[in-house]
Amino acid sequence: MISTAAYASTLEKKLITKFCNEFYVKLGYYPSVITKTYIDNEGDGIHLMSLEQLESYFTPFLPRIFKKPILQLGDKSRTRELVELRHIFFYIAKSFGFSLACIGMYLNNRDHTTVIHGIRTFRNLVETDSNFKQKYIEILNHIKQNHHEYNPSVMDSSDQV
Repeated sequence: MISTAAYASTLEKKLITKFCNEFYVKLGYYPSVITKTYIDNEGDGIHLMSLEQLESYFTPFLPRIFKKPILQLGDKSRTRELVELRHIFFYIAKSFGFSLACIGMYLNNRDHTTVIHGIRTFRNLVETDSNFKQKYIEILNHIKQNHHEYNPSVMDSSDQV
């Protein structure tokens, strides 16, 4: 006889897979699905990786001169390319469960309202700018391929927004 926990786990996987497949058929991309199973014991949120680790995955996408990054994610520069990367960083960090204040402080003492604005801008750009959406998808795929500690059942469906 199957235990209740095993049955619940099997049912959860089946429902999530069904939801993701239906979502893909209707909208053309897979959603990120995070269940309460992955919330840590202290109730602090979901930390699949640290902010430092997350930032390191953005290095290949930073503006470059002679194959070396000329700017860092936390720099005060307002170049469009860097600002877009910051918005993507804000969104991913927030989806991993980090607080707005924590994300802002990490990137050179920015205010939590800067992070809120960045997330709103991210959502608008993903819906309206196909180049921005493609850049976001590339970053997610890069993280998924290179982060060896992630839980596959959490990030496998996060190929796209």
